[in-house]
This record gives sequence, C-alpha cells and structure tokens, in this order.
Amino acid sequence: INFLLGELTMNYDAMKNSVFLYKDIEGLYYMGPAWDYDWAWGGSMSVEDTWRPKEWQTTSDFYAADAYYQTVQWNRCLIRDPYFLVRLQETWLEIRGTVLEALVMDGGKLDQYAQALRPAALANDARWGGSMGLYEGQTFDEGIAELKERIRERLDWLDEQFASVDTLAGSLGTCGKAETIVIGE
Repeated sequence: INFLLGELTMNYDAMKNSVFLYKDIEGLYYMGPAWDYDWAWGGSMSVEDTWRPKEWQTTSDFYAADAYYQTVQWNRCLIRDPYFLVRLQETWLEIRGTVLEALVMDGGKLDQYAQALRPAALANDARWGGSMGLYEGQTFDEGIAELKERIRERLDWLDEQFASVDTLAGSLGTCGKAETIVIGE
C-alpha cells in the first residue's frame, strides 16, 4: 500500500523523506503511518512544479535528482521482482473501484472532508484572499476542484499502467515480459 500511496499522490517527499518503517521483534515489517503530504498532487510550497501525472515516481529522474539515496531506494529494487508486480497489480485492482473511487466520486470522501473543513476554509479565504504558496489567491472551492481533477488524471494514467502485469512491468521498465507467473504452486 505504501508503494501505491506514493505513486498515486506523486508526493515529492515519499520514498526519500517522511517514511516510517517499524517491526515488532518477532513480526513483519510495517510502513506507516502516512504523513507529510503537503507536496502531494503538485501541492508544493516550493517554486518547482512537482506535478508529473504521467510518469512513475519510483523511476523518475526528476524525483531522484536531489539525493543520491533516492536513486538506490528500495522501491527501485522491489519493481524488479515479478511477484511484487503481481501483488501490486492485485492490490491496485482491489482498491481501485472501491477505496479510490469512493475518494473522488461526487459526495465521496474528499467532498465529505471538504464539507467538514468548509467553515474554517471559507474564513481563511476571507482573511487571506485564498490559499498560500503557488496557489496564492486560489479559493478553497477552486483548490478542491483542482485536487479532484488531479486525482482523476492520475487514476486514469495508473489504470492504463495496471491493465496487466506485463503492461505494468513494461511501463516501469525494469522487468522483461513474463512468460508465465504462477502464484501458489
């Protein structure tokens, strides 16, 4: 899920900063909680445009440009494993029509969160004339509309990449076409 969350959001901090990994003594490794998404979906307070909806964050030279450790990070190793790609596609197909669709549909989670924040956001708009950063002057409603548009654009591109395991492997550019991948034998 952490891999998909970083890819879905195109969070500039994912996989190089703001990552928490832990393990119980006899247990599995876990990642989370997810935090620090101020640079997700291009919502950067920097002067750089971090919104790149039609590429993989994991393999992007742009996201790896500022730190050597990003070029050798674990996601670049994971995508070389055909089993990981199978599980990644299965997880995408499992959450795409449910969790992710519930996020962006009209009246969905994003709209519900926006409604809960609406009084404070409108007060902020009235006081400051809109949001800060690159979107100075953008109202709360404009920001929500843009965020939903960005999420849908990213989902559309990811849907194309997850069409099959071979499409996924080819898109990531790290695995050759699998002749056969058999799970459970």
